[in-house]
Amino acid sequence: MHYPNFLGLKRNFGLWTTASYGEGVIIGVIDTVIWPESESFSDRGMAPVPRRWKGKCEEGTAFSPSACNNNLIGARSFNKGIRAAVGNIPDKLDYDSPRDFEGHGTHTSSMTTGETDSGDSATSDVLVGIDQATADGVDDFIALASLSAVQKGIIVVCAAGSDESYNSTYNGAPWITTVGIGTLDRSFTAKVTLVVCDNSDGKNDVFSQIEKLYRVNAYAGIVMSDISNLDPEDYNIPSLILPTSSRKLVKEYATNASEAHISSMMLVFTSLGVDILAVVAPSRVFMETGNYKLVTDYALYSGTSMAAPHVTGVATLLKVVHPEWSPAAIQSAMMTTAYNNNGTSLTNQPLNTPGTPVDYGAGHITPNRAMDPGLIYDIEFQDYVDFLCGFGYNYAQMRVVLRRSRWDCNRERNELNYFSFISISSKDERFPKVTNFTRVVTNVGDDESNYQATATSSDEMKITVECECRD
Repeated sequence: MHYPNFLGLKRNFGLWTTASYGEGVIIGVIDTVIWPESESFSDRGMAPVPRRWKGKCEEGTAFSPSACNNNLIGARSFNKGIRAAVGNIPDKLDYDSPRDFEGHGTHTSSMTTGETDSGDSATSDVLVGIDQATADGVDDFIALASLSAVQKGIIVVCAAGSDESYNSTYNGAPWITTVGIGTLDRSFTAKVTLVVCDNSDGKNDVFSQIEKLYRVNAYAGIVMSDISNLDPEDYNIPSLILPTSSRKLVKEYATNASEAHISSMMLVFTSLGVDILAVVAPSRVFMETGNYKLVTDYALYSGTSMAAPHVTGVATLLKVVHPEWSPAAIQSAMMTTAYNNNGTSLTNQPLNTPGTPVDYGAGHITPNRAMDPGLIYDIEFQDYVDFLCGFGYNYAQMRVVLRRSRWDCNRERNELNYFSFISISSKDERFPKVTNFTRVVTNVGDDESNYQATATSSDEMKITVECECRD
């Protein structure tokens, strides 16, 4: 229950209880499918399957339709694309069914709320899976989504990607709610006896140091690094990571003290979007230690894939409370009420530098505030069409994106009613430069509410806001 508490979701007030805990909403997950026997997918206390549901539980290798219930209401495997590319799928590489071989989809599915429809897809199968989920009647899902799903009122939530590509992200289309990774206020602690290993070969990366400790059969170790990008399963012994600036002090103590030892030291794992505990496939080896291969029912995973289900859950609850809101309205409510400074500024943890909007985007989600955002930036499907028209795509390209043969372009409207503002300049332009933006905000709060526009800018930039009220 720590994750809901951290998000401010309470059982007796706020968004969670107002939305009846998401009862009756269908979430579609397109991932590496599911391990249905987990207790996390039990339907004890669950309401019956919504009548609007049109999906099914598909039979396949090691997967029976009886695996579905009032919680896991559907499961399908989409693999025609990968079959065309590589042929039949070997049993040692994957199941030819909705059963999860890798574990990722089980982990993300177990974090969502409401009834779940799970699907497995490779790149060319994604759109097929999305179309099927839409036809089945899902209300909300985590997927590599399409504009056609948004047109049907479905909220599309995707992970931003965790490969730390500089100044880039995945799933950046404006109709997608793209989710980054953040830390929690929780640590896992344990007392261990540690061994200090002098890294004399000069390699500072965590991988080489962990491997060296493993080669000398250490029971635990201290690793020196300013950046750690390992997952929990990469540590086959208890390890403590210290910044490289501590190397001299640690080495002096270990070499000069008459009885040098480090014992009963606190080992801390901090949560980075990070170390999210959820279900995994118990048939897959999670980690190896010595000659033993270990499996588990639950594991700590980190990544934007672990952050996206939390946003999906919040979007689901908002959809219940405000069924009349469009996907863009729900996206706007979550993003405009997020915080980026809650007493302590958000930081870029991999670089250990102060965070900027390029790092944290809209900020950290606050579900209860999103329920009553005051003003929202709403977007209709035609707005997306006009936005795409502004890129100068030809007929064939537009047809692929819109998945229709006819549409209308309003050439005067290609500026999307989005809540971020981008001005692109070339190095040859002369400054100062003036750029005008137009946005329309809609009051979804009290009719008697009053709003004041304020702008904060740097010394190099001047921002002026002019407001025009409409009935």
